[in-house]
Amino acid sequence: VTTMKFWTWNPAPSARSDSTTNAPYTLVAAMSFPHGPKNRVSALAGTASGSMVCTVSNDEKAFRLWKKFIPEEGNETKRMPAWTCMCKVTIPAGFSNFPTERNGVAFSNDGSTLALSFGNMVTLWDSEEARFLTCLRHLEGVTGVIDSVQFVSA
Repeated sequence: VTTMKFWTWNPAPSARSDSTTNAPYTLVAAMSFPHGPKNRVSALAGTASGSMVCTVSNDEKAFRLWKKFIPEEGNETKRMPAWTCMCKVTIPAGFSNFPTERNGVAFSNDGSTLALSFGNMVTLWDSEEARFLTCLRHLEGVTGVIDSVQFVSA
């Protein structure tokens, strides 16, 4: 992925003059090369509330946390959300030797914790401060790859 796009949901799509129907979503922001022109986005995930997104680039060996910002000025229909990069975190040595798979990133249900997989390891991070919390290692050996992570409600 080289372009990241953010959309907003329109529950009642309007009819266009050419008698076709608009899609039930509207593009609100697009960023070409969110990790730079030479680095692709390898994995991404968003919070359930839609207020934060994490992108991972195996090329850059980094992940970035993006936060939704809604301008205070303007009337309700003109206040389109914008996205800003809160931080870029270089993946620590040892983890950066393993790629993060497409589904290898997830936020906890409340958005407070971020999980990233690297090979047979899952790292947990505080999503507000981008602070490393702990590492969980899969016991099936070094060759096993965790290709998907998710949080489960209790």
